[in-house]
Amino acid sequence: MAARPAQEDSVIDRELGVTFSLPIAGYSFTESEVALLRNAENLTTEKCMARYGIEYSVGSAVSDQDPPADRRYGISSFGEAKKYGYHMPPTPSFEEESVSGEVRALLYGTAASGKFRGRDVPVNGCAGEGVEKLRVKEQSQRGAQAAGRIAKESFVESMESVPVREAMRVWSICMRNEGYRYASPLEAMADQRFLGDEVSAVEKRTARADLECKDESRLPEVWFVSESEVQQRMIEENSELLDELQESHDLRLRLARKVLSSPS
Repeated sequence: MAARPAQEDSVIDRELGVTFSLPIAGYSFTESEVALLRNAENLTTEKCMARYGIEYSVGSAVSDQDPPADRRYGISSFGEAKKYGYHMPPTPSFEEESVSGEVRALLYGTAASGKFRGRDVPVNGCAGEGVEKLRVKEQSQRGAQAAGRIAKESFVESMESVPVREAMRVWSICMRNEGYRYASPLEAMADQRFLGDEVSAVEKRTARADLECKDESRLPEVWFVSESEVQQRMIEENSELLDELQESHDLRLRLARKVLSSPS
């Protein structure tokens, strides 16, 4: 079974990044599929709570911030650099329906007795039942490990490719001309001066220069192409394990659709 093709947009969209356009991303859930699984888990949790006479609504993320831009090859968003330098934007906050300790014990299965108002509670509570409902008995752990290994090793190997090393050299020269001495964007992002709580003006200026030099050197585009080539080779070498992973993903999605289409 072949994986879904990775996104076929432009080679790299700096505001969205590259991670989910790389070939190995074809073996991950898409955003819409993640939402489908989450909705199925939430519905199962809510139905479980209802069996005990509790009306419960799963909380949702609340944030006025856009999702962080991809940082696989260092910072990639001029908007983030202007506001936060190399710092990550604030993470979304979550609103959850206020519940009593008793109801929370039902939700998470934390009651010492394992009961709620005299009735047995699922081992990990109703939230755990939501997760368990979509669990695949024969989930491909080997396939997941192979995908994770490819994502990690392809990054390291591609960094040493001739095209990437040349683009990195051009980027470094550009930065030096702007008054900054870094061998790579990853080194700039890890500068000790930028790891504190405050975002300084120096950090913002450095981050902006970083992005301008990425434009001049075309480093992200070159790196993406090189890493894609490495991943394609690794995928072919691990096709059997990755097919197992894809099959387990497809089964989980079928289970989620069944949950969402079943009568209340």
